[in-house]
Amino acid sequence: MNKKILYLILISFLFVGCSQKINKYAKQSDIFHEAAMTETKNTSIKDGLITKAYITVTYLNQINQKLAQENKNLEKFIVNIYVPSEERQELYKEIAFVVNDNVIENIKELKKDNKLLKFIPVVTPWSKYYLLEVIKEKRNKNIAVSFSTSENNSTTLNFVKDYL
Repeated sequence: MNKKILYLILISFLFVGCSQKINKYAKQSDIFHEAAMTETKNTSIKDGLITKAYITVTYLNQINQKLAQENKNLEKFIVNIYVPSEERQELYKEIAFVVNDNVIENIKELKKDNKLLKFIPVVTPWSKYYLLEVIKEKRNKNIAVSFSTSENNSTTLNFVKDYL
């Protein structure tokens, strides 16, 4: 009888230990930045072993529903590009943006004090930031954001949309 009670107590501790703890001290900004980190992906454009550019993309539609509701027909991204080579600063202008096989021509460069930059986890002074807006495609559940240079170096990031 004592062994059965002991096993019952051990199993109950196992379930209590695995339950999700609710952080009642979390601030709204902490929750917001956690969501931003979830929707941020990193990649780099490489030529062999040499990194040409570091790219970070944040999918805004999944972070801020109010921002997404402003224009329901657009998917919005903030793209952060950093080119480490001082000699290759013209690469910022050479990088082509492609979303779901559509080349994007209308890209807005953001200044460091832009209000939209508060939606991304980290803002650095050595990077350039761009707002990428594309028309929503109803038939696709995924969004492929690709970047390529004139030297045919490319990389792709995939985002899942509308899971909230």
